[in-house]
Amino acid sequence: STVQVDGEEVNRFLAPNALWQLHNDATPQDVSFHHEPGRDRFRGSHAGYLRLPSPVKVTREVVLAAGRPVVAVADTLEGAGSHLIEWRFPLDPEVVAEIDGHDVRFRHGGRERWLLPAAPLPGLWSLEAGWVSPSYGVRRETQVLTLRARLQLPQQMTYLFTTDRQSEASRQADAGALLVH
Repeated sequence: STVQVDGEEVNRFLAPNALWQLHNDATPQDVSFHHEPGRDRFRGSHAGYLRLPSPVKVTREVVLAAGRPVVAVADTLEGAGSHLIEWRFPLDPEVVAEIDGHDVRFRHGGRERWLLPAAPLPGLWSLEAGWVSPSYGVRRETQVLTLRARLQLPQQMTYLFTTDRQSEASRQADAGALLVH
């Protein structure tokens, strides 16, 4: 899943009835992967929303902590003006999600994982009905974790995926240590 800007698709369809034919709008930019002591880091952006009248550059950085179950994510939105920004995470149909304040708990097979904001959220999470397609022609109902907000850019949203719920101080410390350049 990725960030959506102003309700636009990251790649435009060539025509309304050409669902498998897309413009190549979201060309990758600034892509890097580094193996560093204590972490592995991916960073990438795309040009998909630079075509908008008020262009927006979306960059995602994902950092995996070495030796412990923590993944830090920072979504950076560069641009100007007010934009409707949407984060959507379609879930596996077997996963049960529960919003607990600003945190989200995921359960499956007796295990639990958390999505924890590392900084104040720009809006509130919601769980919406959606579907996934595990194979061609198969459609399964699922939940989609969504956050929508009208934001003044530039903005950044930073969050963690962990096995345990952390205090705000711990999540800020983890995000700060992992996302530092």
